[in-house]
Amino acid sequence: MRLTVSGIALLALSPTCAQAYTLTEFDVPGASSTVASGINVSGQIVGSYNACCGSHSFIRDLSGTFTTFDPPDALGSVARAINNRGDVAGYAYYYGGTAGFLRTADGTAVTFKGPNSEPLVPNAISNTDLVAGLYYGQDQMYHAFLRQRNGKVISFDPPGSTFTEARGIGPNGEVVGFFNDANDARHGFLRHSDGSIEVIDVCDSATTVLATNSLGEMTGSCVVGNSQVGFLREPDGSVSTFDAGAGTISASGDSIQKSGGTVGYAFTNSYPYNSLGFFRTHAGAIETFQAPDGSNGTEAVSINGWRIIGVYYDYNFAAHGFLVKP
Repeated sequence: MRLTVSGIALLALSPTCAQAYTLTEFDVPGASSTVASGINVSGQIVGSYNACCGSHSFIRDLSGTFTTFDPPDALGSVARAINNRGDVAGYAYYYGGTAGFLRTADGTAVTFKGPNSEPLVPNAISNTDLVAGLYYGQDQMYHAFLRQRNGKVISFDPPGSTFTEARGIGPNGEVVGFFNDANDARHGFLRHSDGSIEVIDVCDSATTVLATNSLGEMTGSCVVGNSQVGFLREPDGSVSTFDAGAGTISASGDSIQKSGGTVGYAFTNSYPYNSLGFFRTHAGAIETFQAPDGSNGTEAVSINGWRIIGVYYDYNFAAHGFLVKP
């Protein structure tokens, strides 16, 4: 179900499909493109934008006010995630390469690199300021990392991995993500707080775990037969797979909230093969939506407190942010 009126999409995204939601498009003032990547329970949105001199980070509050920033001495930056305290994780560009950063709500920022000073990309931050992502090691392979509150960066990989990426952090320090094995087959993983790693395979192949919530549910994508679908995995290991309805050729659950609602995007199987954002309730009802100006695709990337954020692409393929809320 999708209804677009005068530049605002009106969506029925509540668990009972009884409440209308609005989709608001936004850009950092003066930006040529804007990418929203994370949202917290207060409705603060983080992401990056391009202006005259490269990529920089932003925070947008619920009133629509933007705060733009880069860590000290950085040439540019990309904010990737925000926690409920307002602390932000991302990466920054310097003349000597890239580094991760953690910016607290008061504006103080610290930078960090991999175990041997390698460049890295944070993907997630917990409410206790644990940061997880991936880095490019001296062995010319990608590894997952977890930065602890004391600043120590821990490297880890599932056994036999040739590529590992951490994507989400649970409330007790659990880390989820995905890896490729020696045969280039894709698997998901769950790294428990004690450091042990559990391999997660939920479909025929290509399990990609992208997010977890406080209940231990996971979401992501996998392949059934020849089709990519989204999935929701319960703490007991039971799995529900889904697509976004007729005409979908692939779906991916990108983010999950406490109630089990999942957001992501799916690609249509007819020209021009654009992406649609979707919201899936824990019970399995799915609503798709498209930004009014998203003629080249709409992708939902995160949900928190029934607010959904993402990116849409206009007719010139420029990226812009959007917010869906009651």
